Amino acid sequence: MITHTQQKINNVTWDQQFSFADLKFTKDEFENGELVLEVWDSSGNWFGDNKAGYLGGWIYGEKLIGEYSIGLSTLFRSPNHELYRKWLRLQKSDKPTI
Repeated sequence: MITHTQQKINNVTWDQQFSFADLKFTKDEFENGELVLEVWDSSGNWFGDNKAGYLGGWIYGEKLIGEYSIGLSTLFRSPNHELYRKWLRLQKSDKPTI
């Protein structure tokens, strides 16, 4: 799922809600599954050819800032099954910027 792009903003607050009501998991998938949130910079303020766009559902020409991962079972045990008003520490990803 790709969210809309916030243009020319340095605000660290992202208030967006997602619902995944139709997903079905086996017990094993649920216990071992993870939700991964990725934060991308689409401003093009770095060196190289940075023409942002989409190709077959993949983002190219944007810079991956970092990601946060949480286990589905951990998220389920959170109050109201959500991450709300929490600071999330982004980790540097091993994924290459495309």
